Amino acid sequence: MKAIIERQLQRPEFFIPLASLSWLMISSDFNLGKIALVLAIRGGRNLLNVLTR
Repeated sequence: MKAIIERQLQRPEFFIPLASLSWLMISSDFNLGKIALVLAIRGGRNLLNVLTR
């Protein structure tokens, strides 16, 4: 199990979103409503960027 965790932490596609979510949770004082709203807005922006390319 330790080896699996170490391998996952070395992959940026796994670690960067995890660190971003952790920062978001800390900065919003673990308010799940705010976190959901921010994630929905970010997802909408990303979707808009993909659709307008």
